[in-house]
Amino acid sequence: MDLVLCPERQPYLQDHRLAGRPVLPLAAALDLLLWGVERRPPFSLTEIRVERGMVVRGAARVRTRRDADLLTLLEVRPSGREVPAFRARLEGSPPPPPSARSDGESLPLELSLQEFYRSRTFHGPRLQGISRITRRTSTSLEALLDTSVPSEWYPTEPRTEWHLDPLTLDSAFQLAIYWTRSTGEQGLLPRGVNRLVVLEPFPPGVVEARLELVSQAGDELTGDYRFRKDGRLLGWMQGVRGRLTAPELFRPPSSGARPPAV
Repeated sequence: MDLVLCPERQPYLQDHRLAGRPVLPLAAALDLLLWGVERRPPFSLTEIRVERGMVVRGAARVRTRRDADLLTLLEVRPSGREVPAFRARLEGSPPPPPSARSDGESLPLELSLQEFYRSRTFHGPRLQGISRITRRTSTSLEALLDTSVPSEWYPTEPRTEWHLDPLTLDSAFQLAIYWTRSTGEQGLLPRGVNRLVVLEPFPPGVVEARLELVSQAGDELTGDYRFRKDGRLLGWMQGVRGRLTAPELFRPPSSGARPPAV
């Protein structure tokens, strides 16, 4: 897969800006990796890593490379030099799901979702995919996350189905940002995932997601996720690592509602 990215052709990049600069989301990068090898659910990715943040200045060319089970998304510089930006390993078949953790007492939300999107995150209207936060405990968040269609993200590409819905996955990462921004000033950026399993495509509408905070060591937080629909397990993530980040990077986006699906 060889693709040119630019905010004008892929408008979601306009709504994913760190310190005002368009940055390729990890969730979008994983979909591109799977698109490059034509892999749809069910699948399991392990050792997911952000090698370097990819700023899309004007236009950026990306290419996928496969070496056995190792998938790499490369940024192709104007000189032709290929720079690794994201990596993941593709497992042969998904493992069984991990055991669910015990639940805790429900607690009130300390930050409204409207205020979060208005002033506490850098996600613009097209990426504001948390539909509703339904429950909070001392160690977990539960929410309804929107799904999307490829024409919203890649209007010039003839894609009709996702390999991995980036809006739903990015919105899951946003739950961790919501957590840190509702309990303190620092933001959080994803750095890697030990394992991502998707058993079937995320269906239209909303997906039920649960974030369980597992540990914090210094400026790194680790959490696990589950995705469900009407009680059916769709997938999970284990060992999602995020790094606490200065709030200056989290410049609020311009106001507006998420555009409708095309």
